[in-house]
Amino acid sequence: MSQKIILGVLAVGILVFFLSRNSSDPLTPAQRSVATELGNYGFKDVDVTQLDPSALAEISVLLHSGKGTAHIKGNIGAILNKTSSN
Repeated sequence: MSQKIILGVLAVGILVFFLSRNSSDPLTPAQRSVATELGNYGFKDVDVTQLDPSALAEISVLLHSGKGTAHIKGNIGAILNKTSSN
């Protein structure tokens, strides 16, 4: 794994820790983060509570990968299609 991805995941983890301490939101901080970003890529209708933890983590890493918008959007679609077909 590249250093940028590891640092991105670490940053998300730290953010999740601090946000979870004072949140009354029904979503976990990881779910909230992914839900917010999914809206930016045209997937705002996705119910992140229905994603399994591995799909949620995979999307989170992808969102912080530094790849181009088209690459990220295409891979999110593939993850969501794979998840919904199971």
